[in-house]
Amino acid sequence: MSSQPHPITGTWALQTFGLYLPDTTPTPDTPALLHPLGNAPLGRITFTADGYMSCTLTSRDAAAPIESASWVVASDEEVVSAARAMTTYCGPFRLYKDSDNDNGQALLATAVDIALDPNWMGKPQVRRWELRDGEKTLVLRPVQDIVLPDGTKTTAVLVWHRLDGVKASANL
Repeated sequence: MSSQPHPITGTWALQTFGLYLPDTTPTPDTPALLHPLGNAPLGRITFTADGYMSCTLTSRDAAAPIESASWVVASDEEVVSAARAMTTYCGPFRLYKDSDNDNGQALLATAVDIALDPNWMGKPQVRRWELRDGEKTLVLRPVQDIVLPDGTKTTAVLVWHRLDGVKASANL
């Protein structure tokens, strides 16, 4: 990476995650076929200046406190309820243009080091990306389709809002 951080560098909060029919250009007025994590998903993605990213997303329902006193002693049902809705992975990333595509789409590839889904480890996760609203909004679209149980092919669109400059407080 260059000595100047790329505009994607920083931490972003997930605003929406929707599934759309392929070739749909989602707008605020375009209804999604499905919101896999509900209407108010939780998520953070961080891109460091030295080329590493970490991403975690889940639904608010799955993030609710469990009855067990600790995750370590939680029942299998509690663990499955929390983990099934969660996607988390990290690894080095690179940004590049798709030279095989006429419009030279901007792509982001992450070489996955660690993931909740072990099938992702050691394989790249590739997303189309674009910045909007003066670099305050990041839109990511996986290049692979998501197939619903009924066989419908969909395109995922994740919209993130920049958190840089926001001071987080903690009750420690």
